[in-house]
Amino acid sequence: MKNIGLIEPLSVYREGAKHILLDGYLRLKAAEELGIHELPCFIYRSRDSYTFNAMRNELSPLQESKMLKKAVSQGVNEKDLAAVFNVRVDRIRKTKRLGDNLVPKARDLLDSNRIFRNTAEQLGKVNEERQLEVIDKMEEAGNYHASYAKVLVMKTAEEMMRNPRPSRNSNPDSSKKRLYTQIKKGDKEIEFYAQRYKENMKELMKQVVFFRTLLEREATSEYLSLNYPRMVKEVQKILTRSETEVLS
Repeated sequence: MKNIGLIEPLSVYREGAKHILLDGYLRLKAAEELGIHELPCFIYRSRDSYTFNAMRNELSPLQESKMLKKAVSQGVNEKDLAAVFNVRVDRIRKTKRLGDNLVPKARDLLDSNRIFRNTAEQLGKVNEERQLEVIDKMEEAGNYHASYAKVLVMKTAEEMMRNPRPSRNSNPDSSKKRLYTQIKKGDKEIEFYAQRYKENMKELMKQVVFFRTLLEREATSEYLSLNYPRMVKEVQKILTRSETEVLS
């Protein structure tokens, strides 16, 4: 708390003129030790409206983003934030930027937890006009899931993307380089499978010689023919076919 401030408010309910703490005892004690006398709180109407079995983070992703921005603006290092939350630094950066590219309607949905982080990240990939179109479609379908938002974003025209992908035909040198890379990759694959084929043929030849020698032994051949005639017949077929493949 000393390094990054209070990320999640306390949970309390009003009882007469007082407020009774429901969740956040350790945060409260830490604030007392640091000499902090005022803390933000979620206020519940009654004790029954809050259940410990249904505890969850009441912060919306947008609120979390604002708090992280505030912490960074006060000089807290992003690496320290990542260590505190046990996440990667790029996660902190994404959360911090979460609302930057969103239209007001999208921010309101995010702030009210109608949409969540992954959906907001998808919306941030398109421009303002397209964001409103995507939100309208999500509202019509009653589907705010990130997977649905991703499908709508994938259908977006390039000129409505926030960071349009460069045209494949815009750089001839790049196309030639890509083609050369693909050809080189193909040559390596051909070389790999050609080598595998040679090794397999060598192994097959060893097996053919072994079984052919085995069947040419009079005692062995007689025993197998008497006890396993069908197996001998099948082995003979396999050997004949294998010898033909090796020789070809």
